[in-house]
Amino acid sequence: MKKKNAKRNVALSKKCKEETLRFLVQWGRKQKATDIPEDSPFLEYEIGTVCSLGLTESILHLRNIISQVEQELGFRVIGGRGSLKGSLMAYLLGIEPENPHQLGCLDFCLAEPTKIQLPLQVEIYYDNEHRNQVVEWVANRYEGISTRLGQPILKLNNMVVHFKRVITQ
Repeated sequence: MKKKNAKRNVALSKKCKEETLRFLVQWGRKQKATDIPEDSPFLEYEIGTVCSLGLTESILHLRNIISQVEQELGFRVIGGRGSLKGSLMAYLLGIEPENPHQLGCLDFCLAEPTKIQLPLQVEIYYDNEHRNQVVEWVANRYEGISTRLGQPILKLNNMVVHFKRVITQ
């Protein structure tokens, strides 16, 4: 009986996270990009891929990190550089600040599950002056911060987030 309940609880938890992801993507669409159809096949492919590969929780964590860093520290991700720059879903979630639909640079990086290798390597860029403060903020709130080749990374479930720096003028 306990095994059955444990499996049920895991399934319910997964379903809840997937519904949260779908809600947040649609909320972002209503706030930022009403020109994108609610039933956009491209967006559905991205969400389906993320859910089927077990990346839902990690994407939600990344979204929370980026939004909380912006709220608490006032630092925004630098757009057009990260590995999710062509992802419509990442834009609608606030992970990527530039709308790939308007820029004409939609990328199928999350829409084609056969091309994704796990753990997913995600690069996000912050201004050179602020990147270390962001990493310190993340290290104080999340376990799993370490370095790889001198670059700070955060290990999430099926995802590794690389915090990169860029010099802005």
